[in-house]
Amino acid sequence: MRRPLPPLLLLLAAAFLGACSGTQEPSLPTLLLVGVERAGQAQLALLEDLRDTDAPPTAPRLQLVEGSARDLRAPAVSLDLTDRNVSRDTAWVLTRSVSGSGAAAQVTSYLYRFAVSQIDPRAPSAFRQLEEVLLVDGSDPGAGVLGAVGREGGGLICPREVRSSRTGAYLLVLDDPRACVPDTAGFAAVWLVRTSDWTARQLEPGNDVLAVPPHTDQAPTAEAERGYFLVGAGSESQVYAVDFEEERADPLTGPLLPADRDLVVDLAANGSLLVALTEDGLAWLDLAGVEQTGARTRSLDAPRRVVADQFGVLRQLIVWDDLLVGLHDDVEDEVVPGSDRDTYRFTAAAGVIDAERSWGYLVGQGEALIVDLLTSLGEAGSLRDNVARLSVPELELPSAGGRLLSVISWVRSAEPPPAP
Repeated sequence: MRRPLPPLLLLLAAAFLGACSGTQEPSLPTLLLVGVERAGQAQLALLEDLRDTDAPPTAPRLQLVEGSARDLRAPAVSLDLTDRNVSRDTAWVLTRSVSGSGAAAQVTSYLYRFAVSQIDPRAPSAFRQLEEVLLVDGSDPGAGVLGAVGREGGGLICPREVRSSRTGAYLLVLDDPRACVPDTAGFAAVWLVRTSDWTARQLEPGNDVLAVPPHTDQAPTAEAERGYFLVGAGSESQVYAVDFEEERADPLTGPLLPADRDLVVDLAANGSLLVALTEDGLAWLDLAGVEQTGARTRSLDAPRRVVADQFGVLRQLIVWDDLLVGLHDDVEDEVVPGSDRDTYRFTAAAGVIDAERSWGYLVGQGEALIVDLLTSLGEAGSLRDNVARLSVPELELPSAGGRLLSVISWVRSAEPPPAP
């Protein structure tokens, strides 16, 4: 299938032409925002990717930016950026801690806003905390932006994912009680948070909201911008669109997402496609209406997450479970579990795709996996030929429920000062 490509493709074309000319100027390092834990202290820190820079050949490709660790009250569980397609200048970071268990469980969650533009890795003072906002307080159920409102019908509030509008004026927060107390009977909810006055309201409280991360398209105009989340419709999945200007959600007209509501585990976007990762593969809906639906595509047997290039410059999708990472060349390309062609054994906690430089980054305990997305699997022969597995001792990750916790995204570093 062919879909229009956004302007970001021009950056890739320029890089390609530069490579064809036989010369390659050193580029600025990509900076990775990563959730870590050092000596029991949860932090957000910066890793520097020195590939194609003027760093010495013996330097490790990924290294911690000295002085970049920023303390958090609890481990980061979700991260999103404002203006993802252009400036990528602000990061929203969701943290969460749980004490007690069962009916006695207490959840405390904070939301942080960080400035992440024009960071000089040699002196990262531009990477700074701008806000710290309490969402829920386990010791005071009526405190915090969400706690003050409370769920319709009551119940535990457990913030799990955050997604930002383009400017950060609005956030969508997935509230999933089972992420905090697995055996609870609590149902999922999506909150619309207005950051100008820190008010919140629960969207579609009378409907069966699925415990799947929402998506925000960050369209360039406020009139066109939408957020998306899933609601159960019989045995299927109905997509709801959030109009931020109107502060309301409505079901999309047209066909349902072709995915069993009980099997959906994650949601991503690739160009105009809204892609659901399910326990039996990928399913997608074309929001532009070019192709209304797509059939399911085989993927990992017990997948947990999917990441893609939201703007559709790159067609690949990276998926992972507790033991394997898989690569789909596009939504119609199958991943066969255990196949050397499209899987690689690696325990990933978080992942992201940098479409400007065609890299996929995944982090694990003390290590990282970098996936070359410029070369298709058909050209490479196997995923093993497309990856670099790096030891990164600074990647000390916390865990919860037997699984590693981390977040990751990428930002651009600052231009160096002119030579005197």
